Amino acid sequence: MATVPLTLPNAQSRPLGRLGNRNVALTAAVMVLYLVPAVVAYGHAWAHPASVAMGSGNGDAAMSMWYLKWVPWAVGHGHNPLFTAVANYPRGVNIIVQTSTLALGLAMSPITLLWGPVVAYNLLITLAFALSAGAGYLLARRFTTWRPAAFVAGLFYGFSPYMVGQGLGHLNLVFVPLPPLIFLVLHTLVVRQTGSPRRWGSALGALVVCQFFVSTEVLATTSLFAVAGVLIVALANPSALRRHARFACIGIGVAAVVVAAVLAYPLYVLLFGPQHISGPPPGFNNYTSAFFGPLLPPSTMALSTPHLSHMAAKIGGDGAENGSYLGVPAVLLVVLGTFLVRRRAVRVAAALGLVGFVISIGPRFRLGIPSLAGFGSSVPLPAVRLAQVPLLQDAYPVRYTLYITLFASLVLAMTLEALRARLAERPQGPAPEARGDAGLPRAARRGVASRSSAKAAVVPAVVAVVALLPLIPAWPYPGQGPVAVPRYFSTAAVDSIPPGSVTAAFPWPDNKDNRAQLWQVAADLRFRMPGGYFIVPSGPSRSFSYAPVTLASTVLDHLEFGPAPAQTPGLRRRLRAELGGWKVQSVVVVPPNGAPVAFFTWLTGRAPSQVTGGVAVWYRLRWAT
Repeated sequence: MATVPLTLPNAQSRPLGRLGNRNVALTAAVMVLYLVPAVVAYGHAWAHPASVAMGSGNGDAAMSMWYLKWVPWAVGHGHNPLFTAVANYPRGVNIIVQTSTLALGLAMSPITLLWGPVVAYNLLITLAFALSAGAGYLLARRFTTWRPAAFVAGLFYGFSPYMVGQGLGHLNLVFVPLPPLIFLVLHTLVVRQTGSPRRWGSALGALVVCQFFVSTEVLATTSLFAVAGVLIVALANPSALRRHARFACIGIGVAAVVVAAVLAYPLYVLLFGPQHISGPPPGFNNYTSAFFGPLLPPSTMALSTPHLSHMAAKIGGDGAENGSYLGVPAVLLVVLGTFLVRRRAVRVAAALGLVGFVISIGPRFRLGIPSLAGFGSSVPLPAVRLAQVPLLQDAYPVRYTLYITLFASLVLAMTLEALRARLAERPQGPAPEARGDAGLPRAARRGVASRSSAKAAVVPAVVAVVALLPLIPAWPYPGQGPVAVPRYFSTAAVDSIPPGSVTAAFPWPDNKDNRAQLWQVAADLRFRMPGGYFIVPSGPSRSFSYAPVTLASTVLDHLEFGPAPAQTPGLRRRLRAELGGWKVQSVVVVPPNGAPVAFFTWLTGRAPSQVTGGVAVWYRLRWAT
């Protein structure tokens, strides 16, 4: 039986490293164009980039800023960047387990040191959209020769509902320019096979290492689709794969050596190091997509309606996680392209997108329509098994919508190019003389050709606009506000806290309110601090938890959110024993008045040592009971 060659028809013939000056300039212009909507998204923050951020410096944003500060501080002070007891004292924090984006923290170190982590965070989360769109554009250029089609693919991937949702504060999940580049290099190694396999293998290894230090979760899911893609191509043409095996094995082998050399110790810390985690995160079965998810616009879309937004709100777990929406026009175009465009690259991309779609629905089949909530819910899906695989179990099923949009963007680009090519074809039929065209003036004949060319450009452009229109985000983002850090932490007054000593903060830093982590950052990590919004093990099974439950965390959360704890002698004795066991020497309280100050005055047995710069602070504490 005849086999089909592995090389993809109509793929761009120029290697990525040999683009001419014109192509480089056009690619740079495309990147700048992608940057414009990204700046619009965070327009409120960019009006005051050093003091305004998404979430007002609380929650996930504050956590990301803490990591951005941690990297240059750890390197500058000779600390192990992969583990620390500066926070969550005395248990400490396994930095690799967290959403720590160490690679981004290292890259942004000059910005962080010069202008602070708020500026660095705003810059990174803005660039995340533009760079991810640019990477999607480069991947689409591999399979298209018409640049506008690749530009549309970049928009579709880099500004998808997945990106818009994660852009509410999940820096580790919204910074995704590396997956398309990994697929691009892997395609070169397995299919295209130009250049040096060792050089491409080194590039693949470097991309994998970088992605590991941006998000281990995204690396794990990208690896799953990389393996799936290679298997699909191999099954489609096993004889051709044998001819390509040597080149591919050399490159992948080099990549494996690079990855093993760099990531052996970090992987050990992640899987077996102190404060490592076992098992999936809580709510794994709730953060899922649904069969009709691609058709239900969430509230993050500008053209959604209250009714549709209400239906979409039941998908994904929360507004930041539901990235399943694609829009009716895009879904139709991708489905039609899959069946009508006769290119193997379309079939492979569509198959991978379908894999992502099935996984995203979660462990059990869901339609996403309330009136049919129970239909098919007994049917198990592959996500059941993924919840048991280390690294992959960290990814909520709905987050696989990242790959649905990536592979749908490729199908979309190739479909638009095929439509343009079809419209540009010369009509088949009688000769010009028979049609009566021969007698037309030359200018008239040129006009006919010009109208044909215009049609070939305009019609795909209109189709692209129709496909993208439902995906316009409701930007600028709401929830951008001042990052409020009391003046105390950025003045000489904080020097009264001995360097390296332990300081407790109120509000108690955890997943409910972690502003105190930015206070620690503003003080240049001068003091160690119990608590924090971190992923930590819970119980003998080391299951996933966002904060260790202690007496102090329980009591102080009640003090902040209610009901107020009863000030009994027994509580005072036990709380003083816990804080004394942690060697807490100082306590800072915000606001510097009211019930919190009264509580700590009762707890410590004396009034604050100082009320200044927006805080009440107690120094040189002794906790004898």
